[in-house]
Amino acid sequence: MKVEDVLDRLEAVKPMGSGKWTARCPAHKDRDPSLSVGLGGTGVLLHCHAGCAHSAVVDGLGLKPRDLFYDADNGKASCIVAKHAYVDEVGATLFEVVRFAPKRFRQRRSDGNGGWIWSVKGVRPVPYRLPAIVDALKDGRAVAVVEGEKDADRLAALGIAATTNAGGATKWKPEHSQHLRGASVIIIPDNDDAGRKHAQAVGRSLEGVAKAVRVLELPDLREKGDISDWLDGGGTIEDLRELAREAPLWSEWRPDEPRPEPEGGGEQGTPEQPVTFIDFHAYMPDHKYIYEPTRELWPGKSVDARLPKVYSHEKGKEISASAWLDRNRPVEQMTWAPGEPSLIQGRLVAYGGWVERAGARCFNLYRPPVIEHGDPTKAKLWLEHVHRVYPAEAEHIITCLAHRVQKPEEKINHALVLHGAQGVGKDTIIEGSIPAVGQWNCHEVSPHQLLGRFNGF
Repeated sequence: MKVEDVLDRLEAVKPMGSGKWTARCPAHKDRDPSLSVGLGGTGVLLHCHAGCAHSAVVDGLGLKPRDLFYDADNGKASCIVAKHAYVDEVGATLFEVVRFAPKRFRQRRSDGNGGWIWSVKGVRPVPYRLPAIVDALKDGRAVAVVEGEKDADRLAALGIAATTNAGGATKWKPEHSQHLRGASVIIIPDNDDAGRKHAQAVGRSLEGVAKAVRVLELPDLREKGDISDWLDGGGTIEDLRELAREAPLWSEWRPDEPRPEPEGGGEQGTPEQPVTFIDFHAYMPDHKYIYEPTRELWPGKSVDARLPKVYSHEKGKEISASAWLDRNRPVEQMTWAPGEPSLIQGRLVAYGGWVERAGARCFNLYRPPVIEHGDPTKAKLWLEHVHRVYPAEAEHIITCLAHRVQKPEEKINHALVLHGAQGVGKDTIIEGSIPAVGQWNCHEVSPHQLLGRFNGF
């Protein structure tokens, strides 16, 4: 085990010189830190000056005595190889990300006395190279979001405003996005699943905040490669700028590998798919919260039960998650609008059409289907079935359904009414097209609903 792993389990850790620390003893109620921690020849040394037995201290840490010995490949042998300062708008250091060899990362903040506290709890989260972001916004230049300080520094050396977040993939926070309000953003993901998921999370967080968000997947990049690898392989700044101009908007971006859409399976909030701030929008007319993966409305109490409080610099105290969403991710309306982005800016639906409304946000309930390309020859049986049931209208039916799948954003004011005896195969015709339209975009209605006094269709 590394000494840093032991220190992470302690409270009120304070450095006392090279390889020495004090902390509160976990074996008794310790107001004045009475535990000494040091580096021994083969492992971490612990001593409680209040008299607690060594075994009691180890138990209080949730460890076994053998855990205090250094690992064969790290432990005491680890050394700092890079330090990346995260600063505020005027350049004052808030905390550092420290890289060790063998490769691992930790975060620390100043203790105010020349030492370090290996924790950033309560420290304001900011994106990397924040002053450069401020300058880029003033100049109207785009900002690149990459994965890792090394990559951000590499782009900055080439004259590109670039940033990242501490902690790696999936650690982007809503607070980071607020510093990019009104910016044109280019997300450049690493070439792996984690990188693509990170790009999705950053894009969703910036929706309704940034002016425009594009995703640039670098060509000819090895598996797990990043922007630095691409540049090392011969990529140029001119190539990068050209690729950025052609990159798709985040709302239109589809990673190369298919991503399963939630269809009710699995438990919400699992470690693999946590519930986060960027999953929600505050729906102001009902003062409820849209859970974007399922489009369901949550009450504020449920949101606050799943998400932590957020420190508000404006109010000088922590506020509830729902209050933060009210201020930072509100929408004034919901609608169903195929072909539009999931968050529609500056427009609302009124009087049967769109009206311009500066600053307004409308949440789009439409979610495009996940198309799995296959062998078109396998559709032969379905095509033959359509021709057999409706020989005179088969081509019209097929064309209409194809248009619904291929151009969902075009409203044609056209309906198909399939008439015939029970059991001839009408449902088979419709069921074949539902997966291509998206199960969640289909709704079964009864004749009573269609023919009743109020017809919402």
